[in-house]
Amino acid sequence: MVKYAMHTAYRWYCTLKSREGIDLPQLNDPNTQGEIDLFLGERFCRYANCPKDTPATSTNNLRKHYADKHTDMKLASSGGRPTLQDEHDAVEFYIAIRDEYDANVAAIVQVKPELPRKADGTLHLTNMRKVSKELGGQVPCEPCKDANDRQGCCREANADRCDNFELFVTSAVEEDEEQDNEEGDEMEEGEEMEE
Repeated sequence: MVKYAMHTAYRWYCTLKSREGIDLPQLNDPNTQGEIDLFLGERFCRYANCPKDTPATSTNNLRKHYADKHTDMKLASSGGRPTLQDEHDAVEFYIAIRDEYDANVAAIVQVKPELPRKADGTLHLTNMRKVSKELGGQVPCEPCKDANDRQGCCREANADRCDNFELFVTSAVEEDEEQDNEEGDEMEEGEEMEE
């Protein structure tokens, strides 16, 4: 198997089910013969404004798509064993796509604010409700309305039910505490089974 296909960036690319959320670069400029080269293993159409959002099952099927739907362009012929330069270029292409995607995801995650807390570390209920409304949430949220607990909206005791907690980033300390609690619960269940 060729080396680019074993690279983690290419394997990640192959798992994508849609072009949505990834920034694919425009097609390369034509070479001296007026032909456009595709990267090894490409599966998504990069023609400007093409409505095809799903990947082709193979690069050969992608070539057929270009030939059928985008007749104004000419693809360079392919065949034979890929050169090391072709493989290197393909790996760089997939790494760039993955890095751009990771940067976009990180930017989205950073947009979420931290939960508002008081000086003693407890949840600041008034500020949370205010910020939740600013972020597009509603107080009380639908799950709290459905539970007929309008006053319980945005309270830590209802964090597993309240939609407004999803508008905020939970701190790593809270996640570690939750994991420790889950592990402790599992151990207690195991101890009960032994008795």
